[in-house]
Formats: sequence, structure tokens, C-alpha cells
Amino acid sequence: MSMTRLRYQLTDTEPVGGAVTTAAALIATLGAAAGFWVIAVDQMRGMDMGVATRLGSFAFFAAS
Repeated sequence: MSMTRLRYQLTDTEPVGGAVTTAAALIATLGAAAGFWVIAVDQMRGMDMGVATRLGSFAFFAAS
């Protein structure tokens, strides 16, 4: 391997197509998260126990 090629490989930046792929992955992830939130809210409808509902401890929330 020549030193010129090695130097090019070490200093090469991310190609333009990589930025598009990264943006597409981010959009897909955020879209999936939004969709799953809609599903979770729909499934939780009617599960309220009123004012007697205990929220639990902060440690349980953090662990969840």
C-alpha cells in the first residue's frame, strides 16, 4: 500500500451520501418512536384508576 493511499484513507471525510443516510435513519427512528407512542396511548386509554392511582417511587421510574 502506498503512503499516498494510506494518507488519503486516514484523512478521508464522510461522503455526502453518508449524511443523507444518517438523516434518513434519524427520520425513520423518530417516525417509529412517534408511531409507537400513538399505539401506547391508544392501549392505555381507559386504564385510569382515578385519584387513588399511586405513581410509585422515583427509583422505580428511573429503573423503568
